[in-house]
Amino acid sequence: MEKILIVEDDQRMRNLVALYLKNAGWQVVEAGNASEAIERFYEDELDLVILDIMLPDKDGWSVCRAIRKTHPTLPIVMLTARKTEDDELFGFELGADEYITKPFNPNILVARVKVALKRVEREESGSLLFPDLSINSTMHKVCYKNREIDLSPREYKLLLYFAGNAGIALHRDQILDHVWGLNCFVNDRVVDTTIKRLRKKLDNRYIKTLRAVGYRFESD
Repeated sequence: MEKILIVEDDQRMRNLVALYLKNAGWQVVEAGNASEAIERFYEDELDLVILDIMLPDKDGWSVCRAIRKTHPTLPIVMLTARKTEDDELFGFELGADEYITKPFNPNILVARVKVALKRVEREESGSLLFPDLSINSTMHKVCYKNREIDLSPREYKLLLYFAGNAGIALHRDQILDHVWGLNCFVNDRVVDTTIKRLRKKLDNRYIKTLRAVGYRFESD
C-alpha cells in the first residue's frame, strides 16, 4: 500500500484530502507545518507528497527544495490557493510534478495522484507500454507496431514526457519547461512543429490537441 504525506496547515482541508486518499486505498500520514513535513519525510518511507505552499513556519517551496535534494524522483503534488502563473512555473522549476489550485475537486486530486504513482512505477520498470507502442528508457528504444522507430533526442524526450503524463492535459509552457528547459528560449511554434513531426512517426496517434490549452497523450 502506497504511503502519501499530506502537508497542510488547515485541519479541515487536511481531513478532507486524507478521507479521499484513504477511500482510494492509500495509507496517509499528515503534517501541519514545514518542520513536521521534513521530519515525516526522513522518518517515513513515502511514495508521494501533497504539499501546500503557505505554511505557518516555512513555505512549501522550502519543503520541496529539501525533498528534491535527497529524493529527485519522489512525486510532489502542489495543492495551494496561489493561482498565479509565476507561482505555478516556479513550482515546476523546483521539481513539483503537479500543481493544483484551491478550490479543487477531490476526485480530480485522486486521479492526479494515481497518474503520478503509476508514472513512477513505469519509470522504475524501465518501460512504458501502450497499444502498439513501447518505450524502453533503459535501452533508449521506442517501438511502434513491433518496429523500432528513429527519433531525434528532442522527439524522444518529448515522447517520454507525454507518455509519463498520459491522460493529463499539458500546457505548452509545461512542455517547454520540461523538454527544452527553463533557460532555452524557444516559442510555441517550435513545440508545435516538434509535436507534428513526432505525431507523423506515430501515424497521428496518441497525442491529442486541446484547443486553447495544449496537448494530452491518450492511449487507444
